[in-house]
Amino acid sequence: MLVGAGALGATDEVIAVADRLSAGCAKALLGKAVLPDDLPWVTGLIGLLGTEPSYDLMTQCDTLLMVGSAFPYSEFLPKEGRAHGVQIDIDAGMLSIRFPMEVGLVGDATETLRALLPRLKQKAPDGWRKSIEGKVREWWTTLEDRARQRANQSIHSASPGSSHLGFLNQPSSPATPGRAPTACHSDP
Repeated sequence: MLVGAGALGATDEVIAVADRLSAGCAKALLGKAVLPDDLPWVTGLIGLLGTEPSYDLMTQCDTLLMVGSAFPYSEFLPKEGRAHGVQIDIDAGMLSIRFPMEVGLVGDATETLRALLPRLKQKAPDGWRKSIEGKVREWWTTLEDRARQRANQSIHSASPGSSHLGFLNQPSSPATPGRAPTACHSDP
């Protein structure tokens, strides 16, 4: 699944459909707030600012369900002919402009997903969903490791009494009585 700004307000419905289909879900930048990142099958952003699990999700899926997104970078979507496409959008003019969709559903994301849910068969959890969840866990571990490495490098590269922020190394001057100290000011 790929969700965009058109899916804002449809969080419960997106979760229900993803669970019914045992799907993973990537988010377009404008759809970042649709789903919390702590769901094990949410791969994060897609595209230029995207995550490796989102890229893997798109390159390895057999069906793409795009909900409320006009995601502009088709190179980050599945290759044509590699996956089936279903798109939900409130604007019929947005259907199939980035990826050839076999089914286009025009309507509000919340209402359309609610109407679609009873028509979807429960897919048993399989290796696909577990693989997505594993890649998401690995990604979060990688990010945590990178953050620790950078923090350790910053701590070890700073000499005692100095800061990697240049303005903190400037000598301080006493504040003028009656005036709050400022980062920089000039007296007339």
